[in-house]
Amino acid sequence: MTHHGVQRIAGSLLIATVLAGCISPVIPTSTSVPVTVEPTWQPTPAMLPTEAIPIKIVDGSQGSVMSPVHGQLLVRACEKEAYDKCPSAYECDLGYVDLANAHFVRVQHISEEDPFCESRKTDLIWAPDGTQFVYRRGWIGSIDFIVYGADGTQKQPLGSFYLSGAFWTPDGRYLIVKTGVGPNSQPAVEYTVYDALSWKKVCVVASGNGMIFVVGGQCIVPLKDGRAVFLSGTKGVEMAICNDQANCPGSNKLRPIGSFSDQTFDSTRYQAQIENYWLRVFDSESGVARTYVIPGYRVTSIAWSPK
Repeated sequence: MTHHGVQRIAGSLLIATVLAGCISPVIPTSTSVPVTVEPTWQPTPAMLPTEAIPIKIVDGSQGSVMSPVHGQLLVRACEKEAYDKCPSAYECDLGYVDLANAHFVRVQHISEEDPFCESRKTDLIWAPDGTQFVYRRGWIGSIDFIVYGADGTQKQPLGSFYLSGAFWTPDGRYLIVKTGVGPNSQPAVEYTVYDALSWKKVCVVASGNGMIFVVGGQCIVPLKDGRAVFLSGTKGVEMAICNDQANCPGSNKLRPIGSFSDQTFDSTRYQAQIENYWLRVFDSESGVARTYVIPGYRVTSIAWSPK
């Protein structure tokens, strides 16, 4: 019998013996294969889901919220039963979430008329200095802009627009609103600059397709730090921040500006998001995520005020 034949017979006997449960196989060291067993990850108790924490609504008395507001979570919450019906009229509140005391400090009550179910789409757009914010509601055909002070007092309704968005200049001195004008099939775009103190229009720069609408216009808006925002209408609207107001426009433009859907701020410690109309907050210091609910309400929009 050959040497290889002896190996095959020995191997067969070993397998048979093992299957019979008589002995445990001993694998020679030279043929052993190291196996690394990955540890099964287990969440710590602090990371496990917990029951939702109810938030109590409290009215903010005049002067309870001081302007400017920094590092606070602004929330829009709407009455659940009416909000879930479409179309319907429903009631909403604007306020700040006090995570330490599980309070929702209401600073403004809003009655919504929503025949086309469009007011459910809202944005809260903070001014970089934390003194005021834009309440943007609606969708495409009719978008309303209302400016509120940080304490919830209404400062200025800017009107309803088509295809609209808004953003602040870096110092919060001006608000630039993008609006669609003309027929829906071939709309032109206008950029209107508002003075955030008087809420008067500073200038309007237009952009169109060059066939139906007259395009053009130029606007230079000075900033508090000596720089300037430059807007120029051609086939598109050019927007940039200039280093030096005196030489704007010129070759010294720092960067383009103009984000209409994502001018947001983050909290240093907390991360917040909406999950199924509840508020989910992660505390980066403790590593704990908690869910908060305002009984009888839907949390529909959130925005951190600037740090």
